Amino acid sequence: MLKSLKTCHSKVSVSVSASVLAAAKAKNSSSSSSRGAQREKKWTNSSSRRKRNRVTRVSSSKMVVGGRTGRLGRGSVQYRVLAASLGDQENPLPSSQSEMELSKPSQDQGLQFVVPCVFMASLSALCFGYHLSVVNGPLEAITFSATGVTNNLVAQGLVVSTLLMGATFGSLVAGKLADSMGRKKTLLLCGLVLALGPALCVILPGLVPQATRFSALILGRVITGVGVGIASSICPLYISEVSPNKLRGSLGSVNQLTICVGIVLGLLANLIYSASQWRIMFLWSTLPGASLAFCAQWVLPESPRYLASRNLGDKAREAALRLWGSTSQALEEARNMLNTTPGMEEEEEEESPSEKREKPSIFSKKYRKVLTMCVMMFVFQQMSGINSIVFYSSSIFRQVGIQSTALASLTVGVVNMLGTGATCFLIDKMGRRQLMQISYSSMAIAIVVMAASTLSGTAGWASVMILVSVIAYVLAFSLGAGAVPGLYVNEIAPSSVRGQAGSAAFTTHWIMNIIIGQTFLQLAEKFGISAMYFLFAAWCFGALLFINKYAVETKGRSMDEIAKAFVAS
Repeated sequence: MLKSLKTCHSKVSVSVSASVLAAAKAKNSSSSSSRGAQREKKWTNSSSRRKRNRVTRVSSSKMVVGGRTGRLGRGSVQYRVLAASLGDQENPLPSSQSEMELSKPSQDQGLQFVVPCVFMASLSALCFGYHLSVVNGPLEAITFSATGVTNNLVAQGLVVSTLLMGATFGSLVAGKLADSMGRKKTLLLCGLVLALGPALCVILPGLVPQATRFSALILGRVITGVGVGIASSICPLYISEVSPNKLRGSLGSVNQLTICVGIVLGLLANLIYSASQWRIMFLWSTLPGASLAFCAQWVLPESPRYLASRNLGDKAREAALRLWGSTSQALEEARNMLNTTPGMEEEEEEESPSEKREKPSIFSKKYRKVLTMCVMMFVFQQMSGINSIVFYSSSIFRQVGIQSTALASLTVGVVNMLGTGATCFLIDKMGRRQLMQISYSSMAIAIVVMAASTLSGTAGWASVMILVSVIAYVLAFSLGAGAVPGLYVNEIAPSSVRGQAGSAAFTTHWIMNIIIGQTFLQLAEKFGISAMYFLFAAWCFGALLFINKYAVETKGRSMDEIAKAFVAS
């Protein structure tokens, strides 16, 4: 017995005193029989057996037999800190003061890696924003090079709309890809598609006869759109899952911030290059796509939450420690994550074998509230009129003497970017719900002022009020309605359907984008621009009421805790 106890404690630090070791031996000896009875009781109890399985998955078979897994040996302080926090009673917390010092690394240890990972994943969002804006200036030159016809409005419409249609398809399949391939491989595929699409737009039309050049161009635009659609879903999903709870809001906002940066870069490209140099503008966008593919293959870790949902406890723990470090708060977060099995919310009740084999679906009755929230968040976002007002802003700027369309669009883009940057600092302090309330209420006020000023005419003070209202509206949008929904839908969805939830949300985003883009000008011509402004204001007030009634605050809570509470409610 003494020999086995010495073997069990052979890896304890030499700084532990002999008296502490003797006390530990005595404690282990006196409690061995009671622990055996507890093990036998757990083995016969089905609910306790599920808990035991979770701990076993986290500890791993290699470590049970005394082996080493990854960078953490069984005898290391960090391993025993994590093992104890996960319920492994055979690997107690360090007892000596020196070991406690070693087990408390600096609070920034994890951030040294997770922040670069967030920005590397956001390269997909950079391409997203860039492709939305870069075609604005050279649109006619693009269509003329492929068709040989000037002022071909049908061709111009196809160049723009095919990107949106490809994005709709990309976001539709992104959830399936993220759940089947994993977040990391989906990011890799996204980067490859984002690099391939614009390259085809530039190269392929020159390799085919004149009659099929436009078709070749459209093919490249569709492929680019697929990459943009995948990016719109996978980037916020990945960022939300790799971010620690206390910074999930700030890091999650980086996705929207990078989209705004991409939009501004696309508009700057319109100012730097002439319209005939559109191929250079397109080729620039292949660099972030290729860089994303490289980083996804060689640098980015898989999402620890995704790995935990697939019963890969060892890999999930390694990824969590690599991303979040081994601070006490990070260890607690890792414990909560690793103790959550796939379909956590279903574990509390017994299921038949057929129910266990059936894959969870976001369209099932159980997740109806989650699906409704995901869809409505983006219906309200698009129906608030952001795309239409940004599109119409060029004429508003001309009324006050700014004739350059590119300069007007760049001004709006910079305001959007600055507001989103402010959101990164506010979202984890004020919370998601409060920011959305402030955002939609401010947007409603700004757009009502805009509509009233439009009815008053376009001369003198009215034009100035319209301009101020547009800037205030865009700023208010960027503070909440723009940045929060992409993060929020991934926070409220359980891990088993999180990819599907993001896919449903962003598919709604692109469908609404297409509908509004195709109908806004016709409706504005029939009913007047002021009537459209009032309609958008009504949707903003509707969004405010919806958020007040149904949205829950997610600040500072773990994703599994949020999802479980949201589904149960």
